[in-house]
Amino acid sequence: MSATASESGRWPDLPLDLERVVTLFKSAGCQQLWVKQLAQNDDSKRQIYVSTDLLAFNVLPPRKVILAPPVRKGVHSTRKSVKAGDRRLFGLLDFKWLFLDRSPERARHAKLIYYPQYPEVRLSGFCLGVRSIPTGYFKEKAGEIFTNRLLFLGVAPGNRTYGFLTVGHTLLTKSHRKKTGKNKKPALIAISMENPDFDSKRRLLHSLRQIYQRGWIRGCRLTAEGLKENDAPNAIGYTLEAQLGVTSNGRNAPDFEGFEIKATAARTDGTLLEKAITLMTPEPNLGVYKSKGVVEFLKTWGYGDRQDPLNRINFGGIYRFGQIHPRTHLKLEIRGYDPSAPDRMDPNGCVALVDSRGKIAAGWSFSKLIEVWSRKHTQAAYVAAEKRGMPREFRYGPRVTLCEGTDFLKVLRMLASGCLYLDPGIKAEQWRSSSPTVKKRNQFRAKTSRLGSLYDRTKEEDLRK
Repeated sequence: MSATASESGRWPDLPLDLERVVTLFKSAGCQQLWVKQLAQNDDSKRQIYVSTDLLAFNVLPPRKVILAPPVRKGVHSTRKSVKAGDRRLFGLLDFKWLFLDRSPERARHAKLIYYPQYPEVRLSGFCLGVRSIPTGYFKEKAGEIFTNRLLFLGVAPGNRTYGFLTVGHTLLTKSHRKKTGKNKKPALIAISMENPDFDSKRRLLHSLRQIYQRGWIRGCRLTAEGLKENDAPNAIGYTLEAQLGVTSNGRNAPDFEGFEIKATAARTDGTLLEKAITLMTPEPNLGVYKSKGVVEFLKTWGYGDRQDPLNRINFGGIYRFGQIHPRTHLKLEIRGYDPSAPDRMDPNGCVALVDSRGKIAAGWSFSKLIEVWSRKHTQAAYVAAEKRGMPREFRYGPRVTLCEGTDFLKVLRMLASGCLYLDPGIKAEQWRSSSPTVKKRNQFRAKTSRLGSLYDRTKEEDLRK
């Protein structure tokens, strides 16, 4: 970086208060804002400590999760073999620095690194190649010189992360502490953006309240071609998404205003029924399923449909941790995670269906599951819904459960307890032809009463108020 720290040790030199910082992040499209008062050992060499768990991967959703560190262009890798206990997980960020008096600058090498041996997550690569921030504020032992450094981090739709550094602004530090309270943890503290025009939670509740007031709604689905009637069994979710203006494209991203939206069956009084709900549907990236394809997978572990055993092959059932399925003889394992040490995991681990010899029939690497979970479930809204008649009609609300604060370790704990399970729905029709028609759906599901275990905070909202 070409810039140098000012002699006064204050950055930026322009007048600054918390309101101006919040406005800066709003102008970048951010819907969530966090702050950390940097410690002495937070610098570009030792990196910036973010969390002891994988919460950071949900707070700052990466664009990609990988096991090996990326090698910069023109730099030859000198990586040595890594011990199993020292394996790391890298979350590559779409990261830009914000400034009061110039355009944002991309930090192309910014990433989160999970160190399982501690365990903790750190922010790294945030200064590499960046020219707009004085080098002195992040150099090794900078915290011994500049004791009043604040790092603000905002998240915008599309998993975009923005950073803003302040140094020496004592009144700013006092005002953020007055608003957020004293640091409860040496990590990120949430700052409410409060303005209704920018508050995603208020906009979501406002939209859901309007949908509730419409009463019964004909089953539908919003496609690129427009609104279409829909009487399928899963129309309850598609209809709600359509009312929110969400196109049913199966994208791996939150549905609305940073929230994953789930319609859940309810009684007439709005209380939720005890039913299973699908939380994510990632395709396997390990095992025979991935290496040889779904058809080969079905040849080995599929079974004939009861109605048409020769022309249709199925693969279904409930798969819980440690249990052998009586029909397929496959067992769900979690490799690289010990339930007796629930605060850490091996980044090279996976969730897998294995046969009696330990061969992986289908599996999901932790890195892939973290990527899916961090993109879709940072925040979630579970909306009570009723259905009636044919053609199908649905009514949503008045109860909504808002859930916030999650990380992948919570997912692993739920899997290990058996409360979160795999419920696949895979089939191949025209099986005896040269090219069977395959339909895939790998669902991880849980009962509605267990959803709270996946989040730090849950709150019941009533749309009648």
